[in-house]
Amino acid sequence: MIDRSAPREDLDEVWTELIRRDPWNRDGHVYRLTSHCRNWGGSHQAMFDFARSVAATASPGSPLHLLPVRAACEWALWEQDREYSGTAEAIGQRWRQDPTMQSDLDTALHRWFHQPASRHAEWLADVNFLAYGLARTGRDADAAPVFASIGRYMTPVPWAWWDDKNSTNAFFRARRRARRA
Repeated sequence: MIDRSAPREDLDEVWTELIRRDPWNRDGHVYRLTSHCRNWGGSHQAMFDFARSVAATASPGSPLHLLPVRAACEWALWEQDREYSGTAEAIGQRWRQDPTMQSDLDTALHRWFHQPASRHAEWLADVNFLAYGLARTGRDADAAPVFASIGRYMTPVPWAWWDDKNSTNAFFRARRRARRA
C-alpha cells in the first residue's frame, strides 16, 4: 500500500518501480488515481487526465477501464463533503447530463464488464463502483445485470458516499430501481 502522507517524490519513485514491474497493476493504478485527487493534494483535472489516459490504453477485460468512473466518484465525494452544489441529487443530475461521464460508463460496461475476464481480488469493489455510477446516472436498465452479478455482496464504499447515514439503504434502493427497469 502506498503511504499517502509520504512526500510526492517518494510516491513518484514507488509508482515508477511499480509500473516497471507490473504496468497494469490494478491496485497501484487505484492508489495513483487517489493520489491525484484533490482530497490528497492533487487536482481533479490531473485525476481525470490520469484515469482516462490509462483507460484509453487498457486492454479489453481490464478493470482499469473503471478508473474514470472511480475518478467521478472521488470528485462527487469531494463536492458533497464541501457542499459545493454537491447534494446527491444535484451530482446525479450533472452526471446524467454529462456526455463524458456517459462515455466513461459505456467504456467501463463494454470494455470491462461485458468482456470475458477472470475475476480479480478486488472485482467486487470494482463492480460496486460501476453499479454506483450507473445508478446515480439513472441508467437502471444497464445497471440491472451489474447488480445481478453483485448479488448480495455490496461493498460499503462507494454506497456510503451516496447516503452516509446508511450505505445498505442506498444500495438496495438502487438495486430495486434497476430490477424494475
